[in-house]
Amino acid sequence: MPDAVQPRAPRIRTAGLRTRFLLAMVAVAFLLGGGTALLGVYQLRKAGEAEARELAANLRSAPDAANGAEALLARARTWPRVLAAGIYDKAGRLLEVAVDSPAAGDRALLAVPGRHWDVSTPTADGRQLRLIIDSSTTQAHERRLIALAAAWLLAVTLAAAAALRFGFGRRIAAVDDDLRRAHAIVARHARPSATTSKDASLVEAIEQIVSRLERRERELADSRRRAAAASQLKDQLSGTLCEEVRKPLHQLIERLEVLSRAKLPGTAGPVAAVARASSQSLLARVDDMLDVCQLESGHVVLDPQPLDLRQLVEDVVDEISPQAYGRGLELGHLIAPGFASGWIGDGARLRQLLSRLLGHAIAATRHGEIALQMSVDNEPRTAAPTVRIGVHASGELATVGGEEGLGLLLCRQLVALMEGEFEADDGDGLNFRLRLPLAPDHDITQLVTPGVAQGMAVLVVELSQVGRTHLRAELVAEEATATLCASADEAMAAIRAARQQGRVFALALVDAALPPDRLAQLRRAAGADVRSWVLTRPLNRGREDDPGDWWAQLAKPFRRARLQGLLRQLGDIAARDVVPAAPPPMPRVNARVLVVDDHRTNQVIVRGMLELLGATVELADGAVAALAAHGGSRYDLILLDCRMPMMDGYDTCRAIREREAIVGGRTPIVGMDSEASPEDLERGRAAGMDGRILKPFTMETLADTLQQWVDVVPLPEALPTDSTGVMLQAGEGIDGIALQRLSEAIGDCLGQIIEPFLEDMPALLRELMRGAAEDDTDGLRMYAQRIRGAAGNLGAYLLARSAEQLEQRAINGGDCIAQVDSVTAEFERVAGALSRLMRGHPTQPPTVSIDGGRVLVVDDDRSTRTALRLALTLEGFRVVEAEDGGAALARALAEPPELVLLDAGMPAPDGFETCRRLRLLAGCKEVPVLMLTAIDDRHAIASAFAAGASDFLTTPLHLDLVVQRVRHTIDTCRAEHHVRHLAYSDALTGLPNRRHFQERFEQQIAIAQRENGSLALMFLDLNRFKVVNDTLGHDVGDLLLQAVAGRLGHSVRGSDNIARLGGDEFTVVLESPASTAVITAVAGKIAEELSQPYQIDGHDISVSPSIGIALFPTDGDDPARLMRHADAAMYRAKKSGRPFLFHGDANAADVS
Repeated sequence: MPDAVQPRAPRIRTAGLRTRFLLAMVAVAFLLGGGTALLGVYQLRKAGEAEARELAANLRSAPDAANGAEALLARARTWPRVLAAGIYDKAGRLLEVAVDSPAAGDRALLAVPGRHWDVSTPTADGRQLRLIIDSSTTQAHERRLIALAAAWLLAVTLAAAAALRFGFGRRIAAVDDDLRRAHAIVARHARPSATTSKDASLVEAIEQIVSRLERRERELADSRRRAAAASQLKDQLSGTLCEEVRKPLHQLIERLEVLSRAKLPGTAGPVAAVARASSQSLLARVDDMLDVCQLESGHVVLDPQPLDLRQLVEDVVDEISPQAYGRGLELGHLIAPGFASGWIGDGARLRQLLSRLLGHAIAATRHGEIALQMSVDNEPRTAAPTVRIGVHASGELATVGGEEGLGLLLCRQLVALMEGEFEADDGDGLNFRLRLPLAPDHDITQLVTPGVAQGMAVLVVELSQVGRTHLRAELVAEEATATLCASADEAMAAIRAARQQGRVFALALVDAALPPDRLAQLRRAAGADVRSWVLTRPLNRGREDDPGDWWAQLAKPFRRARLQGLLRQLGDIAARDVVPAAPPPMPRVNARVLVVDDHRTNQVIVRGMLELLGATVELADGAVAALAAHGGSRYDLILLDCRMPMMDGYDTCRAIREREAIVGGRTPIVGMDSEASPEDLERGRAAGMDGRILKPFTMETLADTLQQWVDVVPLPEALPTDSTGVMLQAGEGIDGIALQRLSEAIGDCLGQIIEPFLEDMPALLRELMRGAAEDDTDGLRMYAQRIRGAAGNLGAYLLARSAEQLEQRAINGGDCIAQVDSVTAEFERVAGALSRLMRGHPTQPPTVSIDGGRVLVVDDDRSTRTALRLALTLEGFRVVEAEDGGAALARALAEPPELVLLDAGMPAPDGFETCRRLRLLAGCKEVPVLMLTAIDDRHAIASAFAAGASDFLTTPLHLDLVVQRVRHTIDTCRAEHHVRHLAYSDALTGLPNRRHFQERFEQQIAIAQRENGSLALMFLDLNRFKVVNDTLGHDVGDLLLQAVAGRLGHSVRGSDNIARLGGDEFTVVLESPASTAVITAVAGKIAEELSQPYQIDGHDISVSPSIGIALFPTDGDDPARLMRHADAAMYRAKKSGRPFLFHGDANAADVS
C-alpha cells in the first residue's frame, strides 16, 4: 500500500522584525551621514565667505586706505590669499587692476572667478574695490568631509550586510533543522507495506492534531506578546496625555480665568467665559480617560483616611454648582437627619465619583432639579453600616453622547474598586443609586448642640423643591419655625395668616429667581410683618442687585455653615436691638514688604492692599530685580509670584536662601499662586518658602498673612484728645485712625480740609437729588464718586459706603431717591463731629520752605486737592492745583511739572483722556503721572496704563504714603535724568555726545523719510587745533573747545542737532532747510563765527573750521553713508583751503 500522505510543512518567513529593524537603522544611518556631510559643506562655505568679507573690510580700514586706489591695489596684492583685484566705477566698468600682477590673469579671474570668493567693498572716493580670494583651502576641507561621509556610509553598509547575512544563515539553518525533524517523525511512524489503510489514516490524523496544537500554542504566545505591547502602549499614551495635553490646558484655563475677571468690552466677556467653561470640560474629559486607563491597568489603590462626609458633599456641590446654574438648573443636597459626619474612606476618589455623577446628571438634564441624597443603610444582611448615595434629576432630559458615557464608565469602575454597588435607570427622571461599604470613624464623637435659632419664625419663599426640602430640614435642626412657600402668592397668603394671628416673621429667605416686580410687591405687602429680608441667589451668579436693598444674602446651593452663620448674626442683632455695625478696620502693620510679580496689574492691586494695611511696599518685576532689591535692602516679608518667565519663583526663592546662608539672616517668603497642589507645596517647601497665598486673594486673606509673619500695631479705639479737648465717639460714623493719620500728615491744618468738604457737600447733595429725580445715571455716578472719595479721605466710612451703594444702585437702575436720603442722613451725622474738629484746628495755610519739586494736583474735589496740597507743601513740594482736565493742561503747558497726581473719575475730559493729552504736550512726555482710583477697579487700571499713566494711588488716600510715593518717584526720575545726561552728554562741552547724536540723527532721518523732508549734515573739524594743544597745553585746548561749542550753539537754531563727536570734531544737522542757499548761509555764518580770535588765559588764539556738508536724500539715505560723505567733503575742503564744501561739489571737483 502507498505510504500515508504527509501534511505540507508551513512556509517559514525568513524576513522578520530583526531584518526590518536593521534595514530601518541603515536608512537612518544613510540619512544622518548624508545630512551631516551636506550641513558641513554648507557651514564651510558660509565660514569661507564670511572670512573673505572680513578680509575685504580689514583692507578698507587699513591706515593707507585714503591714499587712493593704487595704494589699495598694491596692498591687496601683498596678501597671499588675494588672487585678483580691480577698481570699478559707479557704472560697473573696470578701471584698474593690480600693477605688479599679470593684468591678463587678473582680468580673466575678475571676469570668471570660478569657485573662488568674489567680494567687493567701497573706497573712500566712492568707487568699488573688487577682490577674488582663494578658496582652495575650503575646497580641500569639503573634499575631506565628503570622503569621511562616504567612508561612514560604506562601513554602515558592510556592517548591515554582515548582520543580515548572519540572520539569514540562522534562519536557513533553522529551516534545515525543521526538515530533518520532519523526516525523522515520518521514518519513526513508517509501517511495513502490509500496513492497512486504516492504520495509515490514524497516523495521519494524529500528526495533523499535533501540528494544530503546535500552531495554536504559537498563536497564543504571539497573542500574549501583542497584549503586553498594547498594555505598555496604553501606559505610554496615558503619560503622554498627562504631559502634552493637561499642562497646556491648565495654562489656557489660567489665562481665561484672568480674562473672565477683567471687564472686557462688548461680547468678549461672554466669549471668554464660554471658552473657559469649554476648556474645563475638556480637561475633565482628559482626566476621565486617564483615570479609566489607570483603573483598567490596576494602578489605582485606595487610600482610606478619616473624612467629614457632610463637608465633602457640600464642597462637591459648591464646586459643581456653576455648571448647573449656568444651564438654568437647580442643584442641592439632602442629608438624612442624624447622619454621622465622620467616616473612613478615600476622600479624593469619593469627590471624583460624586462630581462625575453630578456632572453627568447636569449634562443629561435640560430643565429641572438635581438632588444629591445621602443616608445610612443598616440592613441586617450587612455586617457594617453602608452609605447610600442617590443622585436624582427630575425634569426634561436631554440625549447624552459618548463623552458622558466615559464619565459613567469611570464611576462604575470606582464603585467596583470600593466594593460597592451601582445602579442607574431613567424611568422617572434620571436616577443613580450607590451603596458604598464605608467604615464609621469611631474616634469622632458626634456632639448634640442646641439650635442657633430657637423659636425664630422664618418665612421661606423658594421655587425649587430641593431647596425647600433642604431648608425645612436645616431649620428644624436649628429649632426654628419654618413656613415654606413655593411662590409669591403663597408667601403673601402666609403673611396675611400670620398677621391675623399676631405673629411676625423674624426672617424671610426669598429666592432671587422671583420676578423683580413680584419681589417688590411682596415686600410692600409684608410691611413690618417681616423684620429682615435675605435674598437667596446662586453662588457668584444672579442679578447684580444692590446689597443695600437686602439685610443680607444667602448663597445657593445651601449649606449648613452658611445658614448657621446667618441665623447667628440675626440672633445677635435681635439680642442687642441695634443695626449691624461696620466691620472693624484692618490691623495696620509696621513692615517693609517686597512684592515680586511680572504682571503690572497684579503689582498695583497688591501694593494698594498692602498700603491700606499700613505697609511700606517696593515692587520688583522679575527675579533679577528681586535679587537686586534683596541684596540692597532688608525686608520684613517677601511676596513672591511662583509663575514668572525665565526664572520662576521657586528658583528665585532658592537663590535668596543661598545668599542668606552666606550673609546670614532669614526673610519670610510667601509664594503667590493660583493653585496649591501637593506637588507645588512640596516644591515650595524644598525651595525655602514659608507659606503660600492663593490668587486672587482678598484684603482679609492678605491681612491674615501679614499678621502671621510681621508685627501688628493695634488700632486705638478713638482719636486721642487734641488741644481743644475734642474726641470722636464710635457712633459718629468717623474712623478715628484715618483722621489721626491725616493729622499726622498735614500737621495742625485739619480744618483746611474739613472746611471745603462741609462747604461743598450741600451743593453735591442737591445735585444728587436732582439726578435721582431726573433719572440722570451719569450725574449720579459722578457726584457719588466725588462724595465717596472725599468722605473716605476724612475717615467717614459710613458716608463713603452709602455713596458707593448709591453709585451701584444708579448703575443697576434701582430706586435712588431713598438712597440719596440715606447719604444725606449720613452726612448730617458726620457734619457735627467734623465741625467740632474744624473749630479746634486753624485754617491758615502753613509757612514752610519750598525746596522740593513742582507737583500738579488734578482733582474735581476741593477737599481732596486741599489735603494733597497741605501734605505735599509741608514736605517742601511746590504744589499747583487744577480742578479739571482743561485747567491741568493749561498749567502744564505754562510750566511742565515734575509729577502729576490725576483723579481718574473727573467729568469730561476724565483722567484717562487728560493723561493722553498731557503726553502730547512739550516737556510732559516723560513726566510721571500717578492716577488716583479705587483699588478694585481693574478696568480703570488697564485703561490708565493704556493712556500713559506711570503708577497708581488708591483711594481713600493715605497721605503719608502719598508723600513717600511722590518723593520716591521724583527722586527716581531725577536720578534717571542725571544718568541719562551723563550717558548722552559730552563732559567737557555739555553738548550731546556721539551716542546721543547717532540716535537723534536716525530719528531725524526716519521722520524725514515719512514726511518726504530734507536734512543737511555738517561735519566740522578745527584747523591748527593740534598746534594749540602742543604749544599752549591741553588745559588751554579744553577751554578753546568749550568756547567753540558756545559759539557753535549761538550760530544755529535751538532745534538743530549739535554734537561733539570727539577731539576737535563737531556735527550739526539742519532740519528741513529751505534751500541750498540757506545751508550755504548757515555754513558761512558758522565758519565766520568760529574763525574770530579767542581770548583764552591771556592768549590770542585763532583757529578756523573746515566743514563738509552732505544732504539727505541727495547724498545718501542712511546715517553711515551721510557721515562718510560729509567727512570726505570736509577733507576736500581742508585740502583746498575752503571753509566749507558740499559733497556734490567735491565729487564734481574730482571729476574735473
